Amino acid sequence: MPRTLHPLRAVLPTLLDGRFALGALAVVVLVNTAIRLVLSALLALHQDEAYHYLFTTHPALSYYDHPPMVMWIGWLGVAACGGVVTPFTARFGFTVLMAGSLWVTGRLTARWYGARAGAYAALLLAVSGYHGNAGGMVFPESPLLFFSLLTTWAVARAVLDHPGRTLPWLWVGLALAGAMLSKYFAVFLPAGVVAYVVLTPTARRLLLTPGPYLGVAVGALGFAPVVVWNATHEWASFAFQGARTGATDIDLGMVLGRAATSVACLYPWVWAVLVAGLVAAGRRAGAAGPDRFFVLVAAVPLAAVYGMALFVVVLPHWPLYGFVFLLAPAGAWIARLELTRPRAVRNGAIAAYAVAVLAAAGAVAQVRYGVVPVKTPADEFGCWAPVADELTARGLTDRPNTFLFTCGWTDSAQLRFALRDHPVEVACYSAGEARGFGFWSKPADYLGMDGLYVAVGDTAYPARLYELYFRKVELVAEFPVVRGGRVFRTARVYLCTEQLRPFPFDFRGE
Repeated sequence: MPRTLHPLRAVLPTLLDGRFALGALAVVVLVNTAIRLVLSALLALHQDEAYHYLFTTHPALSYYDHPPMVMWIGWLGVAACGGVVTPFTARFGFTVLMAGSLWVTGRLTARWYGARAGAYAALLLAVSGYHGNAGGMVFPESPLLFFSLLTTWAVARAVLDHPGRTLPWLWVGLALAGAMLSKYFAVFLPAGVVAYVVLTPTARRLLLTPGPYLGVAVGALGFAPVVVWNATHEWASFAFQGARTGATDIDLGMVLGRAATSVACLYPWVWAVLVAGLVAAGRRAGAAGPDRFFVLVAAVPLAAVYGMALFVVVLPHWPLYGFVFLLAPAGAWIARLELTRPRAVRNGAIAAYAVAVLAAAGAVAQVRYGVVPVKTPADEFGCWAPVADELTARGLTDRPNTFLFTCGWTDSAQLRFALRDHPVEVACYSAGEARGFGFWSKPADYLGMDGLYVAVGDTAYPARLYELYFRKVELVAEFPVVRGGRVFRTARVYLCTEQLRPFPFDFRGE
């Protein structure tokens, strides 16, 4: 009997491997989505989330600082929730999109490295500090992540599975259009594909087929709304993005600093596995194939951004885009490691997920209760609801011929979201740096009106700055903003009587 059962025992794991791993992927997607839904209900919106939500109340072909996809996803999510606007519903579409990103990661990886590698790649994305969190929030990174992964899947199939066929490139173009409509960083993705085709002798023949050109044409056509909007708005988005990377002298410290922040933002253990996957794929990368493909597609954005950091100011999260394309080889690296050290891999996966959940719980505690009484990144999550409640209780939001304003676009966004059920207008009086607020209203719109300047914290502009534009400015209210039973900030409200001349908040600073 043992001799009869032995072959079955040897074959059974192989037979069940794909089905088990597919189930594991489904569990990762469902558990992560459930956790994200809970977080969405418990966490107030981040200051950037509040600003991006306002895109949905000002529909346009594009926006000053981002393409329009973040607006479309936000609108669809709220519509799916019956039109009720809360932090939960504002994030709903992005939470669904994150579930899609996890699934695409798993299936993309499974196609080339096996089902177990796919499950591990999805898990790696779920526990990543940056992508695992930003992917489900009202950030352009959420649709960028999804459509970039979808484009990678489509390109890999077109280049590796069906070289020479034209139809697969149609799906490449559609997915690429979605990525380009999400964030301008998506331009690095086709650049990586071009690098693979040009540097891979067996792939160069694709340049003689119509498929790649069809993909580029469809992607460019999909990007047309952004071009049209910019053409009718003095190319404002392109000028803004170009100005953000102000040139500096060669600065090796910037490169080292951004390398360090990449480790911290991804979490050191996630970063280490992604780099291990890159190294392993690099060693296996031959004349062609998935290893070479993923290495080159990831290398282009990583090299470009870290290279830019030598000469221009690079924001901390910019390099993280390139790491997305290392999820597949990293999942393969973990699956191979599991063959020799199964217990270590499984314990590591459990520990990584536990840390991610504990970090999320800590963030909720800090945002809601201010457990740590010092300034932290959690302070950027909305604490403007009590400010809005106090303004309403004092009757300041019902004052006739009066609008509200702050001196920063993030503060104005949070105040507007906190007053979303109130018709009072909220502006941003920041000279030349009002972001979208500079397009949603014009400086002359407020002439003759009274303004209520709401200053929260110690970083607000001094009220006397606005004396140049109003007949009189006087303090009319001052109250504490409480979080977790402790005074978090102090809010001051100044009545600015009768605006006499336009304030230059528009994007040109005029």
